[in-house]
Amino acid sequence: LTWRAPKQTKVGDVITVGVDLNSGFALRGAPLRLGYDRERLALLEVREGDYFKQGQVPTNFTQNIDSGAGRADFGILRAPMSGTPGRGSVVDLTFRALAAGTAELSVRGFEPFVIGEGNPQTTLPAPLKIEVKP
Repeated sequence: LTWRAPKQTKVGDVITVGVDLNSGFALRGAPLRLGYDRERLALLEVREGDYFKQGQVPTNFTQNIDSGAGRADFGILRAPMSGTPGRGSVVDLTFRALAAGTAELSVRGFEPFVIGEGNPQTTLPAPLKIEVKP
């Protein structure tokens, strides 16, 4: 997993933060839990990425946003019993910058469902820091 985001923004701006995946394993889906700085960022919109939709496959995408706690939980599952390797976006989040300072986002959990044999070592990315300017 890797972040895709600007290094800085300013109060009032709207930014997109992506969580991308690169896997050699055939993955059917995964739960994903993110945390974000609710004092500096307001989550406006969530879009499912293209990773699990590869090959024009339908998916089930669920989300549970707790803006008061600064937490976003997602579940993504390919509808047929198939997996896909490769790279792509898992989720894209749109935020509005609320207050100056360093906003931090973190991946708190990611447990992919593997099709076939293999047990991928999931490395969670370091927390993302975005500098919010006044």
